[in-house]
Amino acid sequence: MSEYSVKVVKQNSDRNDRRDFVKMMTVFREKYFNKQSPFDYNLENFSHILDTRKDIVCGLLSKQSNNVGIFEYVYGRLGNMPLASLGTLYIQPKHRSRGLSKEFYELCYKTFEQQNIAFCIHIEESKFLGNEKRFWDLGFTHYIIINEFDSDSQYKEKTYALFRKPYYKVLLPIQVESLYN
Repeated sequence: MSEYSVKVVKQNSDRNDRRDFVKMMTVFREKYFNKQSPFDYNLENFSHILDTRKDIVCGLLSKQSNNVGIFEYVYGRLGNMPLASLGTLYIQPKHRSRGLSKEFYELCYKTFEQQNIAFCIHIEESKFLGNEKRFWDLGFTHYIIINEFDSDSQYKEKTYALFRKPYYKVLLPIQVESLYN
């Protein structure tokens, strides 16, 4: 990934990496959820997540030896197909607008595609509607609405899973008005 690297954070990872992940996740959640995040991250519960939730993968995006972003995805299924859903991608403001998100999405897509795993990102309605062309330009062409998590938890806002290809017959094409004019 150009000048950036990806590190998966595990229980035995460097304590500074775990601390950086928790700090950035806290900043992300406070800003993204207007300080009303339904999630609480600290080193203790983060360690518990790493120990008990083998379906969740957390990681850092780094430039040289500085951590500049975080990601979090969960493994599940889309029909009979394995699925990796990217629920969080946060990049520190000073590292934005440099194509890092696009590079990371491309890396995820290629990596999971080689393993026959469908890949999607989760995006809330307020961030998706009106920005369909932006996601189309990032390669996302299909979507499905997510009603709840497997644990019966509900999203606070209507949320979409965006895909780069129609892996499953229930996926709908993203309608980008400017593409049809």
